[in-house]
Amino acid sequence: MEDFEDYVNSNAKFSKPKKQYLLKKEFSAREEELVKERHLNDTRYISRFFKNFVEQRLQPKYSGRKKWVNTVNGRITSHMRSRWGLEKHREETHLHHALDAIVVACTDDGIVQRLTNYHKGKENNTKIKEPFFPRPWEGFRDELLTHLSALPNPEEIHHALDAKLPLPSYMMVSRMARRSVTGSAHKETIMMKGGVDERTGKTIIVKRVPLQEIKFDKYGDFAMVNKEADPATYEAIKQRYLAQGGNSKKAFEEELYKPSKKGKGNPIRRVKVEVDKRSHVRKVNGGVAQNGDLVRIDLFLKEEKYHAVPVYVIDASLPELPKRVVTAGKGYEQWNELDETFAFQFSLYPYDLVRLRRGDEDRFLYFSTIDIGSNRVIFKEANVPHEQTARRYTLGGIDTLEKYKVGILGDLSLVKKESRQTFKQKKIKQTL
Repeated sequence: MEDFEDYVNSNAKFSKPKKQYLLKKEFSAREEELVKERHLNDTRYISRFFKNFVEQRLQPKYSGRKKWVNTVNGRITSHMRSRWGLEKHREETHLHHALDAIVVACTDDGIVQRLTNYHKGKENNTKIKEPFFPRPWEGFRDELLTHLSALPNPEEIHHALDAKLPLPSYMMVSRMARRSVTGSAHKETIMMKGGVDERTGKTIIVKRVPLQEIKFDKYGDFAMVNKEADPATYEAIKQRYLAQGGNSKKAFEEELYKPSKKGKGNPIRRVKVEVDKRSHVRKVNGGVAQNGDLVRIDLFLKEEKYHAVPVYVIDASLPELPKRVVTAGKGYEQWNELDETFAFQFSLYPYDLVRLRRGDEDRFLYFSTIDIGSNRVIFKEANVPHEQTARRYTLGGIDTLEKYKVGILGDLSLVKKESRQTFKQKKIKQTL
């Protein structure tokens, strides 16, 4: 938190109001209401724009109706859901949008008019009989819920595509794959490099920290950089910490001085400690930074095991594609290098759809990202809100992966063959 505050306050590009917004720790009730009002206004504007767009661009050739695009507000939609025995579960599924779309499609001008008059009468304390709204057709509710619960069956869909048969009925949220090569070349935070771990090949990240922020173990030891070259400083800090029973705050309230044969040495206020080890970093301004945005991963097959080569924004500006496959627990220089024994399968961009099989598990998932530290690929469920559905799979444990293209309306087609694509060379703004 302190690092973020220092970054904001020291950034000359930020105006004073922007700094205040970024450093605001809580909203008042009035400020929350203003945010909601702005969002509602945006929604109203988008809805009005889209209605006009449809009326102007998609006019039917043989429609004698003056008004053929109807809008239904959320209050009426909510009322009709309730009357027709339908419940909306935002947290459980994205298909609540499909539910609302069907309710809107079944709500005509007559229903809107009767409901509007009914609510006006209630607001004016007028006794008015609640209108009766029969379901659009017999079995409407059961049929609707059956369709919404029809999850895609990967085996049935694969068989239909292979045999060139009509696809079975299913409901799946369609997402557009993100194939743009945009974003940051590296993270903004520049870190100090403290060398390379000899065993894992990972880059050691160091930081100068106040004595009170040092992370000690139960024996008082800590990861000080070059402690072998300065054992006196290391021991002085350790003994002060142990003398106060492991209470860092109390231990370093008083100034600590470096031991010296002549008496008091210089005060010790900060020391360099190892704070992390990273698998893959970029050299920036004499330090290192984490990779920026992930563009895609390139999947290869070797000895019936999948291997991934991550491709980041910065790689798109380089003359050659990366050639090292992620190796769990190892630094970049110890990752295995591609050779003729690796067979390219396909590239996965964020929101590309795959069919994943592992043991008895067989499901469609959207690709999200890769954890290069553990060599795990992260996918998202198609129909469920993402906060609840991150699924992590070790690449070596996956039996088969198939890539599919998804149409706007959820129609699927299998990607049978793909070649590894290079990038058109373009300059990426970055500081190296």
